[in-house]
Amino acid sequence: MAKGLLVVLGLVLVLVAGLAVYRTWRQHEAAEALAIRTPNGIAQAGFIRVNGVEQWVSIRGEDRSNPVLVLLHGGPGVAFLPVGYKALRSWEKDFTVVQWDQPGAGRTFSRHGTTGSGALTLDRIAADGIGVVEHARKTLGKDKVVLVGVSWGSVVGVEMSRRRPDLIHTYVGAGQVVDMQRNEAVGFDALLQKVRAKGDAKAETKLLAIGAPPYAGRKELLAERKILEANPPESERGLYRSLIPILLFAPDYGLKDIRA
Repeated sequence: MAKGLLVVLGLVLVLVAGLAVYRTWRQHEAAEALAIRTPNGIAQAGFIRVNGVEQWVSIRGEDRSNPVLVLLHGGPGVAFLPVGYKALRSWEKDFTVVQWDQPGAGRTFSRHGTTGSGALTLDRIAADGIGVVEHARKTLGKDKVVLVGVSWGSVVGVEMSRRRPDLIHTYVGAGQVVDMQRNEAVGFDALLQKVRAKGDAKAETKLLAIGAPPYAGRKELLAERKILEANPPESERGLYRSLIPILLFAPDYGLKDIRA
């Protein structure tokens, strides 16, 4: 009996070790594909102090003289760095791409946690975003940047552009949010109809208990989003599953960073 358990334990350890070696190899492979070796290129990432809080910022591009593009991720709380590195590599030929893990997301969240992240309001995130733009301008010697906001990032991007148009050469919104409250209300109704059509009484009961937006806090929003993830729109079906290997093999990312 004991001998059998030791054999099973040994096999499990060998399997875990093998997976760890495979993951390290795949991360190295990804890092090589991302490497910037051009004479005037830049590839730097680390924590910078933005409005008194250390936040993670990445700056990458094959030519520092290219236009600067600041990318604002969605969510809130969904950092693009560990999942978008393949898709964005081609952008780095024509732009110097600046990515920022907003408060409550990615490595910024890993550094500070829930209690140390502070208020995650639009006012605060937009102010921090302007700080990141100022850092990029100073680092790269540019007067203005191209600002790209995706989903939640489009909300932040519009507010940043409204406050400091002098810093923005061009603003681009992807999945642009125009009326957030209306957007959330329509999404809730569609999700409720979808779970009812499926006959998922459990999900329906949970949604009705959460109630329709707007929500008073993060808890209700995350509970609604959890049901949405299990019942995604057709355009997002299989999205999270396809991102898992990209996330696991992200270069220089540990499991703690991925969990964040």
